[in-house]
Amino acid sequence: MAENFVTLDAKTYESLQQQIVALRQQVADLQQARLSEQAQIARQQAAELRQLPQKGDRKVQDQTGGIVKSDVRSPTDISDRLSLLIEQSPLGVIEWNAHFEVTAWNPAAAAIFGYSPQEAIGRHACELLIPDRGKEQLCTVMTQLLSASGGTHNINDNVTKDGRLITCEWHNRPLVNINGEVIGVVSLAQDISERKRVQEALRKSEERYRSLIEATAQIIWDTKAEGEFVTPQPGWIAFTGQTYDELKGWGWLNAIHPEDRPHTAQVWSTAVETRTLYQVEHRLRRYDGEYRYMSVRAVPVLEADGSIREWIGIHSDMSDAVAAATQRKAAEQQILETKNLYQQILDAIPDMVLCKGAQSRIIYANKAFRDYYGMTLEQLQDIIDAPFANPDYTQQYVKDDAYVFNTGETLKVEENVVRYDGEERLFGTIKTPIFDSENRIIQTVGVSRDITIYKEAEAVLRQQAQIIYQVHEAVTTTDLNGYVTSWNKSAEHLYGYTSKEAIGKHISFIYAPDKYDFLENQIIKPLLEKGTFDIEAKNLHKSGKEFYALLGLSLLRNSEGEEIGMICSAMDISDAVAAATQRKEAEILLKQQAEDLENTLRDLQRTQAQLVQSEKMSSLGQLVAGVAHEINNPVNFIYGNLIHAKEYTESLIAAIHTYQQCYPNPIFEVQEAIEELDLDFLIEDLPKLLNSMQVGAERIREIIASLRNFSRLDEAECKPADIHQGIDSTLMILQNRIKPKSDSPGIQVIKNYGNLPQVECYPGQLNQVFMNILVNALDAIEERDKDRMFSDIKKNPSFIRITTEVVESEQKVRIKISDNGPGIPEKVKKCIFDPFFTTKGVGKGTGLGMTISYEIVTEKHNGTLECFSLPGEGTEFVIQLPVSLIK
Repeated sequence: MAENFVTLDAKTYESLQQQIVALRQQVADLQQARLSEQAQIARQQAAELRQLPQKGDRKVQDQTGGIVKSDVRSPTDISDRLSLLIEQSPLGVIEWNAHFEVTAWNPAAAAIFGYSPQEAIGRHACELLIPDRGKEQLCTVMTQLLSASGGTHNINDNVTKDGRLITCEWHNRPLVNINGEVIGVVSLAQDISERKRVQEALRKSEERYRSLIEATAQIIWDTKAEGEFVTPQPGWIAFTGQTYDELKGWGWLNAIHPEDRPHTAQVWSTAVETRTLYQVEHRLRRYDGEYRYMSVRAVPVLEADGSIREWIGIHSDMSDAVAAATQRKAAEQQILETKNLYQQILDAIPDMVLCKGAQSRIIYANKAFRDYYGMTLEQLQDIIDAPFANPDYTQQYVKDDAYVFNTGETLKVEENVVRYDGEERLFGTIKTPIFDSENRIIQTVGVSRDITIYKEAEAVLRQQAQIIYQVHEAVTTTDLNGYVTSWNKSAEHLYGYTSKEAIGKHISFIYAPDKYDFLENQIIKPLLEKGTFDIEAKNLHKSGKEFYALLGLSLLRNSEGEEIGMICSAMDISDAVAAATQRKEAEILLKQQAEDLENTLRDLQRTQAQLVQSEKMSSLGQLVAGVAHEINNPVNFIYGNLIHAKEYTESLIAAIHTYQQCYPNPIFEVQEAIEELDLDFLIEDLPKLLNSMQVGAERIREIIASLRNFSRLDEAECKPADIHQGIDSTLMILQNRIKPKSDSPGIQVIKNYGNLPQVECYPGQLNQVFMNILVNALDAIEERDKDRMFSDIKKNPSFIRITTEVVESEQKVRIKISDNGPGIPEKVKKCIFDPFFTTKGVGKGTGLGMTISYEIVTEKHNGTLECFSLPGEGTEFVIQLPVSLIK
């Protein structure tokens, strides 16, 4: 319920409170006046009726039903007194007969209804006083009165002599004779129209008071003079949820926020004591527990003697108003900030912005305008133009402003404007109307840009366009979509189209249909990406003939650097293209011949190198075979005599031992000789010496066998051979580079030999392949290890791993030779089998070793030779040979 309340502003709030207090005071006064008036009339009527004497056979009953008894006075005195009382009574006293015709009519009745006694007596009530709508009711009253069933009290509308409708209060009693017969009716009438009006006003005031209380969004309350609640307060109960028992007395304070209670109680107590305005703000707990911000006002209602009758107060929920005020303040601040922002934006605009009101008077000018005029905004406001302006220009400004004001249309004009220093410049101005919320024009805004430079540039451009039109080369321009915008005289000659025919067409019309893709993808797109480039293209003449043209293409840009189109210069190069084509064909032929000669020379060089290499290897083989043969004879002699020397030595040692046993104490000379010779050492070491000599001789025999095996290079016969024997022979020859040295721990050779069958091959040539691969591996490892510490090499030794295996159901053998050297870069690996390719220095390699090895494996043995390597991870050569060569 409280959520539906609305708030009043302070002025309305105070006015409403004053109205409520006034209404309450008026209601109280009217009620008091009504009670006083009714009591006075009742007392007066009762007194008068009590004094009515019993006359003749009539008796009159007073309003309480009692009979007014006669006093001891004489009938004449009583009659006179009664007549005087009736004549002077403020009430209308009317007597009716049994037919309800007037028989008596006192002055008060004449004053009320306007009829004199002469006009009224004898006339029927319906004819005299009763309006049409009241005649039926009169019949009912007459029936009651004439039946002597008792008196009546009525309030009726009556008609006066002058036709006015008045409201009267009637007290009617039947007149009964001593026989109990009703002989007439006596009525007391009082005009209560004014009282009824006052009562109606009172009713309306009360209704208005209730309506105000119900309609207002405020909490209206009242207390007794001492400031305590003694009656239920519907508004308070509905808002706070307190019951009457909870709020009565000072219980209402419990609904006030605890922090606000002491101050609220103090202000209320002070107001009650001083009988002054109670005004405070506090937070009031709503029925849902939420505290609402309240503004409170209360005033005392005073009695006539100045004492306080009661207090009337209003609680106004100001929470929404406070929030609204906060929002309004924020909105006002935002509007101010927005206004400042717009002013800053307008001041930042290089164009001049001018707002004018009616009669072209300046309202606002931005910084660019103020700087141009050299005046402040205060100086510019409410003037039409600067004092130094040209009057003719000013008059035109006013005409343009009036046009915009009268038509509501935007106007674009070029106008001359005088600067504060007298310089005159040309501006392009757009004047636009500004409308209010009712669509009425209230201002004009003009935005002016200095176009003096642009106009000068236009003149220059026109001059340049004339020059371009006359140049020898064909020059065309298009927009960004490719539609022709200019076409010079040379273009007309080159393509056969006039400028009138060309301008507005898409540039594709100078290309054959099959060249449209070329135009889009090779010309337009690259131009948009690069901005400028040259290209040769086939263009189409109007006659349908194609010709070669050299195109110089560039993007057109405006002064802001924005792309607005394309420009192309074209030159017919058909003759040059034909000559270039012939020259190119001749160059191609010469190049082909040169390549053929180069290939022939390379083949000759390779053949020569192979012959040299073969001759060298043959000579080496012959040399090795000769050396092996010459060494073999003395080695065999030494090896054969070592057996006898060993036997002789063993016999001599046995004889010495026998002598020592038989002659344990030899003569001094013998003992001295034994000690000098260290006979015991000789006996122990001599067999070892002979064994070492035998091992050395056997090693020499193995080397000779390896030399003989390796020296089979000149064998042209293909025959089964032991691959392992060839590898071992090659390793034997390279042993000096493999074994440990004083500055190197040597290179480990790891053999993972499989069970290989005899392979049909050229053994000497395969040994050459093994030699080339192993030498390259040793070169790479030694090159890497020369920069390594001895301890590092020992910790992470260099090695060569040789693995052999049978593959593909024993139809092929695979030999893998790998190392942990530095590896081969990818670009080197791609060229490793190319002739004359070498990474070694001058004089250290021919560049044919791996080439010859590749040819030996692939061409001589129908095998494969592959190289796998990654920098830093070593290199692996994989040789794959068929077990049986297909002749």
